[in-house]
Amino acid sequence: MDTGTAGSMEGSSPHHQLVIQSLVNLPKKLEFDLTYRYVRALPTQKVSSYGTMDARLGWHVAPQLELSVAGHNLLQPHHAEFGGDPGGLVGIKRNVYVKLVWRPVRN
Repeated sequence: MDTGTAGSMEGSSPHHQLVIQSLVNLPKKLEFDLTYRYVRALPTQKVSSYGTMDARLGWHVAPQLELSVAGHNLLQPHHAEFGGDPGGLVGIKRNVYVKLVWRPVRN
C-alpha cells in the first residue's frame, strides 16, 4: 500500500450511508417505488452530507408493454456527490423522465 497517499484518501468515502427503499405493486397493474438515500459528508473532497429521494410510477399497459415516469434527486435542485480532480465539485441535478419498454411475446 502506498502510505504517501493514505492521508489524502482518508475522508474520501462517507463514514455513514443509509438507503431505504419501498417497491409496491398496486391494483390495476401499477407499481410505485420510492428510494431515500442519505450520505454523510466527504470532508477531504469538500462535499456536504445530503439526503435525496427517487420515485417511480410504472404501469403494465399490456403483457409486453410497460410505461413509467420517474424522478431522481427530488428533494433539492442539485447536490455535490464528489470532488473533481482536477476541478471543482461534481454535481448531480434533479431530473424526471418517461420510459417505455416493449418486450416481445415469446412463443
